[in-house]
Amino acid sequence: TYSSVVKIALQKQMITRSVVFPNPTRSHITLAVGSSELIDTKAALIDNRGRVVQQVIIASPNQVLNLDKLSPGMYYLKLKNGEVMKILKQ
Repeated sequence: TYSSVVKIALQKQMITRSVVFPNPTRSHITLAVGSSELIDTKAALIDNRGRVVQQVIIASPNQVLNLDKLSPGMYYLKLKNGEVMKILKQ
């Protein structure tokens, strides 16, 4: 037997995730935000030790971040909505 069909309606903003590219990178990344609600909020770039190494205010849907001054390694970009993205700096 089968269960009854249940319809689920999701808002577009709920299913769109933010992305970073290129990843891995040598210098710059572009953050493409999944929600316009992230515009004018802060994003934190965190190293493997949990230290905030850079903060940026997201000013556009495609925000460029300069990682030239950072050492190679793994970093995490944390957004105000709770999204966390891994970034590999070569």
